[in-house]
Amino acid sequence: MMIKLKTAIPGPKSRKLMERRAKAVARGPFHATPIFLARAKGAVVEDVDSNEFLDFAAGIGVVNVGHAADAVVKAVAEAAERCLHAGFNVTPYEGYVELAEGLCEVVPGDLPKKALLVNSGAEAVENAVKLARVFTGRQAVVCFDHGFHGRTYMAMTLTSKVKPYKLGFGPFCPEVFRAPFPYAYRWPGTPQAAQGVLHTARHRARG
Repeated sequence: MMIKLKTAIPGPKSRKLMERRAKAVARGPFHATPIFLARAKGAVVEDVDSNEFLDFAAGIGVVNVGHAADAVVKAVAEAAERCLHAGFNVTPYEGYVELAEGLCEVVPGDLPKKALLVNSGAEAVENAVKLARVFTGRQAVVCFDHGFHGRTYMAMTLTSKVKPYKLGFGPFCPEVFRAPFPYAYRWPGTPQAAQGVLHTARHRARG
């Protein structure tokens, strides 16, 4: 695998597509790179100008088996031939149940488990907060600084960054409290305090 550049970055086709994007697409989606994807395989991404790059983002971590993995492509094609889309609430299907069973099997703990499949991380966060409130009978939610949880209202409330996610979108959901995220590597106290925290963490990790 090698990086192969045939044009300046971004290339002329990517620049043209970005101009079209600016006219037709809302400003909400941001772009980590200025290139437009044409195809990808494994860890290699090719843009519309035939430049090849190594992909270290993998779709923000969701493509951890690489792009267009043969087994995944085969499974997707087989599923699309049977039924391209079915709402589980309307017409339940075995694949949903099978995946839920598999997730429950790999989650640690000797206790009853159930799974819910949702469309996004934000939807998962929203449902987690609802479940926690019902289970505990408490309304308050504690979140950490520097976290991103999504763009729906509760998830956006939990998200720390004001720009670009929250500016002008208030008021936000009540009963959300923010705590500093513990980061022992750059501990604000003394080196001795940092070493003490690390020692405790290592001791707990060893059980």
